[in-house]
Amino acid sequence: MRILIVEDEASLRDQLTSAISAAGYAVDSAADGERADFLAQTDRYDAMVLDLGLPKVDGLTLLKRWRDAGVTVPILVLTARGAWHEKVQGIDSGADDYVGKPFRMEEVLARLRALIRRAAGQPGGEIRCGAVTLDPRGAKVTVDGKLYGRSPVTVKGLSAGTHRVVLENESGTFNDDVVIEAGVTASLVVPLTMTKTQGGAANVSGWIAISAPSDLQVFESGKLVGSSRSDRIMVAVGRHELELVNEALGYRSTKTVDVGAGQVASVRPDWPKGTMALNALPWAEVSVDGERVGETPIGSVSVPIGAHEIVFRHPDLGERRTTATVTTGAATRVSMDMRAK
Repeated sequence: MRILIVEDEASLRDQLTSAISAAGYAVDSAADGERADFLAQTDRYDAMVLDLGLPKVDGLTLLKRWRDAGVTVPILVLTARGAWHEKVQGIDSGADDYVGKPFRMEEVLARLRALIRRAAGQPGGEIRCGAVTLDPRGAKVTVDGKLYGRSPVTVKGLSAGTHRVVLENESGTFNDDVVIEAGVTASLVVPLTMTKTQGGAANVSGWIAISAPSDLQVFESGKLVGSSRSDRIMVAVGRHELELVNEALGYRSTKTVDVGAGQVASVRPDWPKGTMALNALPWAEVSVDGERVGETPIGSVSVPIGAHEIVFRHPDLGERRTTATVTTGAATRVSMDMRAK
């Protein structure tokens, strides 16, 4: 899936590009309204992140122009403007959702996923509410510093975004950041179990640490147990058959790992390669992740799946940068008009 980011602040644009690419999406970016309008009218996107305060052409004008032209792609408005009437203007002009600066990157990703899901006709549930279901039984549950009793418990009415969850019992304490999507129940299952040594002392669970170039969801017996975004995932002591998945990249593999009491078992999956095809008008010299790959047109470049920075250079037309995500499927095609200003 392809996302367009329109943000004039360079550091924030780079942060958004990095986070959304790491989540498995192909990303294009623009620093002003004219460039954004060109990309939106010439390429196909699954969603857009749009700042309102843009140079050359402001965001509200772009929204109206795109909607009048029949562009129906979901648009998430991202701006520092806080006045309620400006939020109303954004929604009335065609925005599908609204996030104000400053923000948590997890919230932007959650809202993007919700917009894409709704656009695809998948059920999204209620808006601006969520819940998290917690196990194991008997663990003290705290969410965002507030005690909710002992598990199993369902904490309802949480806003979309990131929430800090703490589970505690006699085996120890578990902390995690849980991202809530609108209308979706996130299940957090933590095996805070105890085993006994010969001397009768209690051993706590162990952990799994996943090291991979892109985010991976970790499943066991068909159940989601965590992701590689966490430094480590708490599991029961013993052998675990794990399935590592990144749907956006088309990646899926299995790993067997033995976890000792109080120990961290490291998992480094084999990482496959995909291909990209590169072109530019009129032509350009291209480098991928800092390495020169040749002059356009380039029919096939083999690179690891995931996000890559591509630089197009022309002796008279200057330099253009973009980010593209390569998957295990068909070749990712990247083109650049070096004549565009």
